[in-house]
This record gives sequence, structure tokens and C-alpha cells, in this order.
Amino acid sequence: MENFALIPRLSGKSAKRNRTEIYIDVLKAINDGVCKPTNIMYRSNLCWRPLKEVLSELEVLGLIRKEKVETKSGTRKRSIYLITERGKSVLKKVSELELEFTKVFSKVLQPIYEKV
Repeated sequence: MENFALIPRLSGKSAKRNRTEIYIDVLKAINDGVCKPTNIMYRSNLCWRPLKEVLSELEVLGLIRKEKVETKSGTRKRSIYLITERGKSVLKKVSELELEFTKVFSKVLQPIYEKV
């Protein structure tokens, strides 16, 4: 696994997400109650193949779990994804880090923006 760093996006321009940011986006979507794979795909802005890889990796890491449930018609079973306690813990730590980065960078960037 790669070594990832959380780097705040300082410009308003869209930047390519790293693997950690993709994991976090998928975890946030599932934590928000989005449990169907297609809906997770749309919410986290991923294509189908990369999403399947990410879901598989998050499941192996114990951050999410996959369950089979019957459809409303009862004719077949579909997969849904739920976040685990470990996944919730990771998201909580990420939120704390994001808050800390925001505090630090706002102090650092404030004088720069005041000059402009």
C-alpha cells in the first residue's frame, strides 16, 4: 500500500484525487446511508470498475461490510454495503485531521489573502 498524505486543496481548481481521498469519499457516502453500489458510485464520483476495487479493498480492511438483501419483489438478492465501527472510527479521525488542517492553514494563509 502506498504512503498517503492529506494535502488540502488550496486552489479552486479540480485536482485528481489520490487513493486515500477516494477511500474517504466512498466511506462518507456509505456513512451517509447510501448503501447500493450504483448510488455509492454516483455519490463518490467513480466509474464502476474502480468502485468495485475500492469496495473490495475497504471490505478487506474491515472498514465496510457487504450484505445480501432481497429486492422488494423478492425475486433476487442484491448487495448492499454498510460501514463498520472501525470505518466510523476512521472517518472520525479524518474529520478531526481536516478540522486541524483547516485551523492551521487558515492561520498561515490569512496574512497572504489580506495582502491581495
